[in-house]
Amino acid sequence: MDKLKHTQRELPMIKILAIDDNADNLVVLKAMLTATFPDVEYSSAQTGIEGITLARNEQFDVILLDLVMPGIDGFEICRTIKEDPDFHRIPVIILTAERSDSSSRIKALQLGADSFLTKPVVEAELIAVVSTMVRIKRSEDLVRQEKEMLEIAVAERTEMLQLQLEELKRTERELKSSFRELEKTKMATMNLLEDLKSEIDQRKAAEEGVIKLNEELEQRVMERTIQFEEANKELEAFSYSVSHDLRAPLRAIDGFTRILFEDYFPFLDDEGKRVCGVIQENAIRMGQLIDDLLAFSRLNRTELHFTKINMELLAKNVFAENTNDEEKQKIDLKFEHFFPGMGDPVLLRQVLVNIVGNA
Repeated sequence: MDKLKHTQRELPMIKILAIDDNADNLVVLKAMLTATFPDVEYSSAQTGIEGITLARNEQFDVILLDLVMPGIDGFEICRTIKEDPDFHRIPVIILTAERSDSSSRIKALQLGADSFLTKPVVEAELIAVVSTMVRIKRSEDLVRQEKEMLEIAVAERTEMLQLQLEELKRTERELKSSFRELEKTKMATMNLLEDLKSEIDQRKAAEEGVIKLNEELEQRVMERTIQFEEANKELEAFSYSVSHDLRAPLRAIDGFTRILFEDYFPFLDDEGKRVCGVIQENAIRMGQLIDDLLAFSRLNRTELHFTKINMELLAKNVFAENTNDEEKQKIDLKFEHFFPGMGDPVLLRQVLVNIVGNA
């Protein structure tokens, strides 16, 4: 008995509801329970309605229920409690008379009763059954709480895993998209490389063509240079030959004209004198043309000497040297906006001589 009491004292405060129409029985039950459980919270009801109301309003650890009661009996109270989802887990201990038949016990069990005590109640038996029911209920409550916590943890873990799965799926989609983009980039790069290779091949072919063309041009330039040098030699030989062949009759014309002027001048009229003067002037001009032809033939062998030249003064000197008094009277020569030039004075003089002579 002492060992049993010591065990019960280890239980935390418990809440017990006793439903019995006999007030004396309620007092006896309270005395037995408070003697073993000093901190027990004891409640009692003498009618079924009062007991059901208390059970619904309070969360009891154990309900002690008498079967034989006026109005709503213990069977109906037991059924009502066990069918209610809010407090159907509360253990119900039936208090039965010693001579109650087995059918009553079976009916009570079918309605959900958890244990039976025979009246008059033995204290040790009451304490043992109540302690056992309390432990069972609290163990079930603890299991249920742990189950609920486990379900919450599982739900949270499931939600987290679901989020992780969605993140993995999103990452997978992004990776697939990136892979497709990479494939496109790879294909574009390969196409670009192919185009680049084709362009390089074309450029190489073009460079080879340019090199070949340059070689052909160099060959042609060499051939043309040789032809030009031969032509210059022929032109120079021709110029010397022409100047030599032309100077002999030109000297004869100039000599006979001088003889005509010196020996027959008194016999010539004005027109004859004028014609002789024209012959002599044209002979002189013909000699100048021969000199110009020889100078032109030497142009390709003349070394250039660049210097600053007063182009206006050079033009005036060339005009004065290549025109006679009669021509100067007929020609209206104007110089406008002449700028200093840079070049070979001998060759530039020859250019101007040719221009004035042609004019």
